[in-house]
Amino acid sequence: MSRLPRRPSGLPAEVSSLVGRGPEITAVLERLRTARTVTLTGPGGCGKTRLALRVAALAEARFGDGAQLVELAPLTDPALVPASVAQALGVSERDVPTPTAGLVHALAGRELLVVLRSSAWWAKGCGTTPSPSGCSLPPAPSRCT
Repeated sequence: MSRLPRRPSGLPAEVSSLVGRGPEITAVLERLRTARTVTLTGPGGCGKTRLALRVAALAEARFGDGAQLVELAPLTDPALVPASVAQALGVSERDVPTPTAGLVHALAGRELLVVLRSSAWWAKGCGTTPSPSGCSLPPAPSRCT
């Protein structure tokens, strides 16, 4: 089982500015200081991913192993979630009984900020939510980016 290599940011470059979300950015950054999991909720298209990526870019330096975006939206089978996350994080599945076991082993002791896009798949694919903390923020009223 190989450990995660230290690599440059696993976040996509921002191609446009994020306007008018200062209070939300501040709130998510603050929650990220105290919670292992922060969940952004809201209707499709309201800017959850953009907000999460901006926060991750701002907070990345606080995590010794950086930040990584994992796209779960293309999946059609929830059972593929652990293997997809492992692949996105560069975790080798050799010599481990399951992708989930490989993730647990590879992430032990790491300081990595993982942004799961379309994370509803996580619960369906792994049988649990990422954390029982259930931190969430309401969507910004009528704002779409």
